[in-house]
Amino acid sequence: MVSIIIPVLNEENTIENKLKKINDIKGEKEIIVVDGGSNDRTFEISSKYCSKCIQSSKGRGIQMNAGALEAQGEILWFLHSDSLVSGNSVESIEETIKEGFIGGGFWG
Repeated sequence: MVSIIIPVLNEENTIENKLKKINDIKGEKEIIVVDGGSNDRTFEISSKYCSKCIQSSKGRGIQMNAGALEAQGEILWFLHSDSLVSGNSVESIEETIKEGFIGGGFWG
């Protein structure tokens, strides 16, 4: 399983569409949103679309670490809320692991 960890802060206007797209990705996954203290409805909206929605102190690294601690997957995929994803991203990650890779990234 791939744990998709997304640090967020005040993403009310975009997070719902992003999480809908991430939920449509094929493959076994969990979605963990880590809110860094948003003062809008980011946490409330995210809670509807993710496996786990947690709060932490603000700071991308702090939030990513908090998400990693909650992750149940064998693979951690750190994703920012403005990242573009394709429908086969999880399958691509799983395939590279089968080929022996232990790390990687996507680029456009």
